[in-house]
Amino acid sequence: DGNLVGSIPAEIGNLRRLRRLWLYNNQLTGTLPDELGALSLLEVLETHSNNINGTMPRPVCSIMEAATYTSKSLTADCNELECSECCTECF
Repeated sequence: DGNLVGSIPAEIGNLRRLRRLWLYNNQLTGTLPDELGALSLLEVLETHSNNINGTMPRPVCSIMEAATYTSKSLTADCNELECSECCTECF
């Protein structure tokens, strides 16, 4: 953690087999790309402790709601990133 700077590229949606993505405690900015919604196997997405704003893409919420992984996690700084309806934890 701490070494990623800038925005999350839309190309992340090309990583179709990605299950777990820990992005917390970095210097990420901007919004979450809608392309995250293409990660249909996603079980963990932790984005807290960054400067990410906007709204959690609804497809990401749907994927996380359907995930059966017992330790599924969707986190965000909910004061900056609207995620109160589907995040498992707000910071």
